[in-house]
Amino acid sequence: VFAKVIKKLEPHFEILEQIKLEPFAKDHLFVVLKFKGE
Repeated sequence: VFAKVIKKLEPHFEILEQIKLEPFAKDHLFVVLKFKGE
């Protein structure tokens, strides 16, 4: 699920960091994005 979302964002954002919030919830992913100004 996350991979699909990230693929959609990738053309517009540089993905700096992906942090899985494992101990809390498996369905949460924290992603740090940098907007690529075009």
